[in-house]
Amino acid sequence: MESPERIPVVVHASHDALTQAVARRIAEVIRDHRAGGARPVLGLATGSTPVGVYRELIRLHREEGLRFSGVITFNLDEYYPMDPRSIHSYHRFMAEHFFDSVDLAPADVHLLPGDVSRDQVPAVGASLALTVSSLLTWVARPQSAPWWRTGGSR
Repeated sequence: MESPERIPVVVHASHDALTQAVARRIAEVIRDHRAGGARPVLGLATGSTPVGVYRELIRLHREEGLRFSGVITFNLDEYYPMDPRSIHSYHRFMAEHFFDSVDLAPADVHLLPGDVSRDQVPAVGASLALTVSSLLTWVARPQSAPWWRTGGSR
């Protein structure tokens, strides 16, 4: 029987196995782009779910020499209004859980500012959208971007 899934689903037995697989896939994307002469672009999530992935990427950086210099990152969420130094800010969260532990250049890290005036919000959004559209060089194809989850077999 053919699977009803339209997006390939990869099931892992544990959260650790999942985070390692996702981190290995991200490392593969980075290496493939570099081999092809392109700058890798990553869209990164915030919150507790990806923390294990960030830990594994940090381990790959420290122990296996995965370089993040030249990698461009985007986080597309932030609370508003929010000082980037606030304990609740995604700026601070990403710095503590990932950015400060790898060799990303600050100019290549793109987060929404939560501390701009209300009248600046539309311009900031438009600027970020333009930046994203001009930098994205890799579009995931269904066979190369499975939906990741943990759980039992189907």
